[in-house]
Amino acid sequence: MPQPSASHQRIIELDIVRGLLLVNIMINHVPGDHNYYSSQPLGFVSSAEGFFLLSGYLLGSISARRATQGKPLFDRLAKRIGLIYLSHILALLLVFLVIGLGLGHLQPYANITYPYQEYQGSAVLSALLLLYQPPLLDILPLYIIFMSFTPVIWWLARRLHWLPVFALSASLWLWAQFHSMNELLGGISPWLLVQWGSFHLLAWQLLWVIGLGLGAWHWQERDKGLQIPNWLSFLAVLTALFFFTWRMQLMPVTIDLGEFWILIDKWILAPLRLLNFLALLVVAIRFAGFFRILLRPFGFLGILGRHSLLVFSVHSFIGLLLAGWIEFRNPPENIRLLLLALQIGFVFFWAWRLEQNNQRQASTSGNQLLASANALCTDIAKEPNKA
Repeated sequence: MPQPSASHQRIIELDIVRGLLLVNIMINHVPGDHNYYSSQPLGFVSSAEGFFLLSGYLLGSISARRATQGKPLFDRLAKRIGLIYLSHILALLLVFLVIGLGLGHLQPYANITYPYQEYQGSAVLSALLLLYQPPLLDILPLYIIFMSFTPVIWWLARRLHWLPVFALSASLWLWAQFHSMNELLGGISPWLLVQWGSFHLLAWQLLWVIGLGLGAWHWQERDKGLQIPNWLSFLAVLTALFFFTWRMQLMPVTIDLGEFWILIDKWILAPLRLLNFLALLVVAIRFAGFFRILLRPFGFLGILGRHSLLVFSVHSFIGLLLAGWIEFRNPPENIRLLLLALQIGFVFFWAWRLEQNNQRQASTSGNQLLASANALCTDIAKEPNKA
């Protein structure tokens, strides 16, 4: 895993990984034959698992660094949460107005926004309270909730230890294996619309907590790096290969879980899926140097990773438009792939323009600072020597 820097520089490899995950998400949200291979390319693991753990890792690493430097840990967290919430509202606005009101008379879009069209006032209020989450708009609410509870998690970890925090998180994950979020929130209010998204909050928080702990641990061990025992690395490789061959049907025998399919269910982060992801995580840490070399040709995708919040928000709206149109028209696979390429190209160009604007603003600020310094030096040089 890349070494955290004591400076505020970004870890380029993580930006590239997030860019790759975003591209994979965009591919998966366009229905077609390609989804069989792209939805879970490394086993029973999707891009979402990587996104949540990476986000928790980055926040844990930054918090550990600031704690070491004696700085406030979460002074910028509220601003970040507010930015994510505004992005969520923007996505909701586009979906409700364009898809709900503008295209809601078409059957595919009517299915997507049915609760909004049926109970507009309640749906809008519930969506603002994060209780109603339309399709593809359930990721940002999770981020908001996880980031809001991060100071509490960090406080518990520093007062007690990370082991009790992991135990509590694992207990919530276990509870989620048998209970739904709608069941938990259903009695909040009779006039609020409770329709939680696909991801179970209490299950997926485990990845966030693991990421926080991993980030803090990595910062503390930054001089030595994370050491993975050889036996654990070997076991992780075997486990990852097993799930990959099972997922891609490369085994000489077929494994059919039957009624126990829920053991690999994505939305509750089921046990076998969690095991698959943890095995891949160990492999990624153990062979981080090798993977950094593999990532180099994809450096251009770091632009997407650096603007992942806005990129995902825009994609959520475009993805729903494309998914509804494809269901309505049922075009051939080549047309679906063309639309997918156009979407990726548009999002990448948009992120590139954001990057250019940011660099231009930074350059302008730097030039202004340099000009001010030169003017100050000139004024000092003009003053008589009083020594």
